[in-house]
Amino acid sequence: ALAEKGKAPVKLRVTVSRDRVQWVSSVRADPDRYEGTRGLGMAEAYAKLKRDSDSGAARPAEADLLLADFEAYRGDLRAAREAIARGQARNPKDERFAAALSRYALLEGEGAKALAIAREATARAPASLDAWLALCEAARIEGLADEAASGCQRAIDLAAGDARGWLGLGTVESERDNLRRARVLLGKAVSLAPQDPRALSEDGTAAAIAGDPGAARERFTRALELQPDDYVAWTGLGILEMRLGHLEAATEALLKATLI
Repeated sequence: ALAEKGKAPVKLRVTVSRDRVQWVSSVRADPDRYEGTRGLGMAEAYAKLKRDSDSGAARPAEADLLLADFEAYRGDLRAAREAIARGQARNPKDERFAAALSRYALLEGEGAKALAIAREATARAPASLDAWLALCEAARIEGLADEAASGCQRAIDLAAGDARGWLGLGTVESERDNLRRARVLLGKAVSLAPQDPRALSEDGTAAAIAGDPGAARERFTRALELQPDDYVAWTGLGILEMRLGHLEAATEALLKATLI
C-alpha cells in the first residue's frame, strides 16, 4: 500500500514523461502551526486535537487541518479525510481543506483525482494560495509541467514571501532540465525557508546535476541534519558520491535511502 494505517507515509514513486522519477513529500504534522498546540510534543498535541474534535466544541479551521495531517502522518487517510470533512462543513469557503484532500490523493497514488480536486479548488477560489500550490504539485506528478509551472507562478504572485511557490517552480524547472533557472528559484526557496529540508534537498539535487558538487554536498548535509530520513537527500548524496568515485560512501547513502 502507498499509505498504510499506523505508519507515516514517507514517499511515493511516480514515473512520468521522459522516465523521470518524482516523489511526493511525506506529510508532516507540526504542532506549532496552531496556537492551541504550540509548544506541545507530538503525542500531546495529537491527543489534544482529538479530544477537542470529539467534544464537538467550536474551533478554528487550523485545528481541523492539523488534526487531518496528524492522521495522515499516522497513515490513517480515512481518519484524515473525516477530519477534513468536519472542517469543510464549518468552513465551506476555505480551500485549504480541498488542498489537503488533493495531497492525500497523491499519497494514495490517485494523481488524476488529486489534480481534479486542485483544479476545482483554484476555479472556486482563484485567490487561494493553498489551492494553487496543490495544483502545482498534482500537475507536476501527473507530468503536466506547463500547468504545474503556471500553478506555481500563481502561488508566487499571491505570496512572494512564501517559499513553497518558489520550491514548486524550481522543482518543475529542475525536472525539465532548466538547471540555471532551477538553481535561482530553489535558491530563493532556501533563502526564504532555510530550515526546510525539502528545499535544501531539491536545491542540492539541482546543484549535483549542474556539476556543483560542493554546493550539492552542503545542501544535502544540511537537509539530513534537519530531517535524517530525507529520501531525496540520501538518494542525491548517493548519486553525488558515485559520480565522484566514492563508491563506499555512495553505497552507504543509497542503502540508507532504500531503508526509508
